[in-house]
Amino acid sequence: MHPLVAAGIAPLLSVEKTDHPDPVQAGGTLNYSISVSNKGCSNASAVIVTEIYDVNVTFESAIPAPSSGNNMWIFPALNANETKRINISVTVNPLTAMGTVLHNTVTVSCAEGVTDTDTEATTVFSGEPNCTCGDICVIPTGWWRDDGTFHLSDTPIQAAIDNVTAGETICVKDGEYNENVNVDTQLTIRSENGAASTTVNALYSNDHVFAVTADYVRISGFSVKGATGIMNAGIHLGGSHCNISDNIASDNYVGIEGEGNNHNTISGNTVSNNNHGIGLQRSIDNMISGNTVSNGHSGIGLRQSSDNAISSNTVSNNNYGIYLTGSSNNNRIYNNYFNNTNNAGDDGTNIWNITPTLGENIIGGSWLGGNYWSDYAGEDTNGDGLGDTLLPYNASGEIITGGDWHPLVQETSPCFIATAAYGTPLHDDINVLRKFRDDYMMPNSAGQAMVKIYYTTSPPIADMIRANEGLRTTVRDGLVKPLVEVTRLLV
Repeated sequence: MHPLVAAGIAPLLSVEKTDHPDPVQAGGTLNYSISVSNKGCSNASAVIVTEIYDVNVTFESAIPAPSSGNNMWIFPALNANETKRINISVTVNPLTAMGTVLHNTVTVSCAEGVTDTDTEATTVFSGEPNCTCGDICVIPTGWWRDDGTFHLSDTPIQAAIDNVTAGETICVKDGEYNENVNVDTQLTIRSENGAASTTVNALYSNDHVFAVTADYVRISGFSVKGATGIMNAGIHLGGSHCNISDNIASDNYVGIEGEGNNHNTISGNTVSNNNHGIGLQRSIDNMISGNTVSNGHSGIGLRQSSDNAISSNTVSNNNYGIYLTGSSNNNRIYNNYFNNTNNAGDDGTNIWNITPTLGENIIGGSWLGGNYWSDYAGEDTNGDGLGDTLLPYNASGEIITGGDWHPLVQETSPCFIATAAYGTPLHDDINVLRKFRDDYMMPNSAGQAMVKIYYTTSPPIADMIRANEGLRTTVRDGLVKPLVEVTRLLV
């Protein structure tokens, strides 16, 4: 209050501002209505109203006209209980981007030292609000269908879901969204440009960011965070036949969780800095594949969940890499990378490897078998990249029954006959033989069997060839080169 105004008899200024239309089209006219009132017991003098325009609008006209420039109105007096109105028209820059929020602020003051302010936020859409990446498009301030009406919303993802038809696709544009999303309809919901560009923060930390209760839901391309309440998840999956892929789940109590469901795929997600990374409870026949899970109390956890497949995940820097408990049985865990304080715990009966099969594994080796364990202390005695001693790996007894019979290790790179004959693995003739192997032998079981025999028997013979220059020349010119010439006709 102004120091010269006695308490109880001062003017009381109030300013209110509305906009129309909202949203407004880029290049269109936006109208503001300003009401300035004196709700006090005495008159106000030298009342000044000042409008601060957004950089994306241009002043066109006002009633009454401004007293100074295009944004100031001066009233000699505003009596008690009197209201004055100002109507302003501005033009929105036609190049203003879709979804831009215009902030126009008005302030009022008087000689008696009383002030007030109000701001109006208006969303811009550009031309016809086309939606070419889905059936419904979403930006942080609203949603629309192709060539349809733009709908303002503080929770636009949820609003789009509430207006979707089963089986449709919702495309979420770049930006940051603050909401807890309930997905109760069969649909696809994806970001336009990936998780690095589209973040959904939990509006309420004691709820999931995405809570899926419908079947046949696909969610991809979001960064989800902020569900820090106990047992709340970035993505909570309660439906079946769903696909959760290519998301970033961080800073939640649980990153991604499936509960009471089956036939779901959780793949290609980056899950970090959660209390628990990826979890399944009372879930059957799901696939967890190709995820990166790090920096949590537990990486992957299964409770009362059986017949699931867990493969090709990188799980590191967790207190527990993977644990299975509460009668979780017959789960298949193979070709994963585990480097954690405690790599595994399992009180059920599960399968920790597959039969050795030719194919690139998660650490770049030539054979698929079990998993890579940072604390496996055994040795690979034949150079195939699979451990041959201290079997099965059982995480120092934490895997109660069985364990990994084919743990992955870095291959010792044995020398094969053709490589020894040429003295280098980089010769063009060697590449011809590799191409023949990959294109003609690996696609069928008979060829795979022959390759396996070659890999097994070749290293000791190669060692002899490599140590004898005369033998190297004989094998190269008399055996390998003729074989390469025939092979070139095929490849």
